[in-house]
Amino acid sequence: MDPAAFYRGMFQHPDIAFFVLRVSPDGQFLCEDGNEPLEKWIGKPIAEMKGHDIHEFLPAPGVDILESHLRIAVEKRVTHVYDRSMDVPDGKMTWVSTLTPVMDGDGPVTHILGMVRNISVEKRLGPDEAHHQALIDHLGLTCPNLIYLFDIRQRRNLFLAGQIQNLLGYSRRDIERMGKDILRNLLHPDDRDRVDRHLARFSGSWEGAAFTLEYRMRHRDGKYRRFVSRDTVIERDSEGKPKTILGVATQASDGHRIEEEVRTLSGRMLTLGEDERHRLAESIHEATGQHLCAADLALKRLQLIAEPEVSSAREAMGEALDDARASLRGIRREISVLTYLLRPPVFDSHSMSEALRIFGEGFERKSGIAAEVRAAPETDEIPVMTFMPLFRVLQEALANVHRHSGAAKVSIALEVEEGEVVLTVADDGVGFDSRTAYHRPSGGSGLASMRARMAQLNGTVEVSRRGPGTTIIARAPLIPCKA
Repeated sequence: MDPAAFYRGMFQHPDIAFFVLRVSPDGQFLCEDGNEPLEKWIGKPIAEMKGHDIHEFLPAPGVDILESHLRIAVEKRVTHVYDRSMDVPDGKMTWVSTLTPVMDGDGPVTHILGMVRNISVEKRLGPDEAHHQALIDHLGLTCPNLIYLFDIRQRRNLFLAGQIQNLLGYSRRDIERMGKDILRNLLHPDDRDRVDRHLARFSGSWEGAAFTLEYRMRHRDGKYRRFVSRDTVIERDSEGKPKTILGVATQASDGHRIEEEVRTLSGRMLTLGEDERHRLAESIHEATGQHLCAADLALKRLQLIAEPEVSSAREAMGEALDDARASLRGIRREISVLTYLLRPPVFDSHSMSEALRIFGEGFERKSGIAAEVRAAPETDEIPVMTFMPLFRVLQEALANVHRHSGAAKVSIALEVEEGEVVLTVADDGVGFDSRTAYHRPSGGSGLASMRARMAQLNGTVEVSRRGPGTTIIARAPLIPCKA
């Protein structure tokens, strides 16, 4: 390639001032060429500087300092670098100059290629960065946790401090060497999908949102240890997408592990309760349904006996029998709705949002109350152990809508909002007295039972009268199920 092309490319740099000085036989330094940044720095066009000695266009005392360094480069015949600072109205200005002598073999130096770069910002930030790094390092020594900056796109740590050696058994250098492989090397395989979902949550998060995650990391001894991290986005790209997160990881304490075991045991007991409910529903549906059917047939026979002769008594008996049959139909419908509400949704072959929709359609078919169901797509990621208490709240709420509200329509919504699962059940019925409604003894299907369900998830239940009906809102933190 033509050397002139390199020369032109170098001189087109927008931030670095390049210049070429010719060294005359009598030791003068004459301007031969320069680029646009040099013109801006000196305040003159190159045409006015070409062929002139540096003393003719450079201000003192800078020209004297430059000349002394130029003579060092000529005498030593090697590249010479120096920096200089001076006070300006906006503060201190610092630039670094590189002077490279050009000669033909062992002949005299004929030219000097110069490069000047403004490093004022770097000089100002340098001490601050060193100070901040020292603070972080000392914080790491006193903090019992792990502090990290994590690049979401590259899946690697940009910075790590804290009790690395004590918590993981690795040195900081060991962790840095893992680079992008850190999650693959240390994260428990069963927790990888959970971590991926955790990181994906930041894409739609609001500014300042912080999310908590529990997972397992492999210690150097080969055993996995549980950690709890709290992360937040501190840097986004030009499109607003998360780029870097700041996190603090704490090893799960013995108390936390005991709490986890209690939660697991509670989950197993809930599962047993679900099985018992299902058996009870089947028993009510089959045995009680058979008795009601038999009673209905008996009443039909009595009505047939009463029909041959017409009298006021027989007419009254016929009306009574009609009323009894209507009551039996009501009981059958009531049992049909309640046994349906006792059954859990079908999770095996449907997603959670689809199972909720099917359940709402069944309730509408059984009760005659129009049911509108809305479930956000992200609700399919809700763990079953979180969904089941929410579903039980829904069952309690729909049972009350069916028995007490007189509603013609009920709406059901399941959404994920700012790290919470939110279930909303609203009807257009007669409303309620907040002091007594939904307040049945424990073990019943009232508000106390709903709140007990949500307490298992550290959640809440709110009941209010909005317009003509009742609205129930249940909230729970979106905590991933434990492997």
